[in-house]
Amino acid sequence: MGLFYGHTGLLKEGYLPVESSTSTLVLVVHPGDDEALGCSSVCREADIVSVTDGGWHRPTAAFRRACAMLGGQQALSLNLPAVYPHRLPNELLVSKLRELGPSHRVYTHSPLEKRAHHQDVALAARRCFGEVWVRICGGYAAEAHVFSQSTFEQKMDILARVRAKHLRTSHFANFDDQASLLLQRFEWDKIASVQIFPRFEPVDGRSSFLLTRRPGSNNRLWKPS
Repeated sequence: MGLFYGHTGLLKEGYLPVESSTSTLVLVVHPGDDEALGCSSVCREADIVSVTDGGWHRPTAAFRRACAMLGGQQALSLNLPAVYPHRLPNELLVSKLRELGPSHRVYTHSPLEKRAHHQDVALAARRCFGEVWVRICGGYAAEAHVFSQSTFEQKMDILARVRAKHLRTSHFANFDDQASLLLQRFEWDKIASVQIFPRFEPVDGRSSFLLTRRPGSNNRLWKPS
């Protein structure tokens, strides 16, 4: 289990990167985004910044607690409004990012992700910082981070104490038993369980004439004790 990163090193004509420094910046769209938790291997001693206020539920306190547990140097929010389905204000976003100052390395969302706000932040970060590192959505992986057992347990601890109200797991083979034992160790209770058997279905999930075989899985719903 791990994360793979690629980087966008080409600059758009007319935009220059800020000067480099020794700090690391982890840039996420919302304070409730899983990227701050998913990027745990690069969060230690990094500045972790949420671009928006998180919308109506504003999970700012939980965001700060999670960042502190991950060893982040500081947790900040740019407090841009998250109003769907509208895009983020590009020029204001770029201005806010430049106010953060230079960073040695920037990790953020991929511009190839489907969510519009994730695309907005990735492209704005590239304008400001030149080279940014993103979780790959296919293609060449320039850097890999493999989760240790202790790192995975730390993630589960943060989920249990800070982030999640419910958790769904979907696994197959023996890993389902391992995941269940780990969740029970961190005081999660199973409240529902459904087994999905192997099946054939269209490759696009809808109407394609090409079929693919999907493996079966055990789906479980959990809540903290």
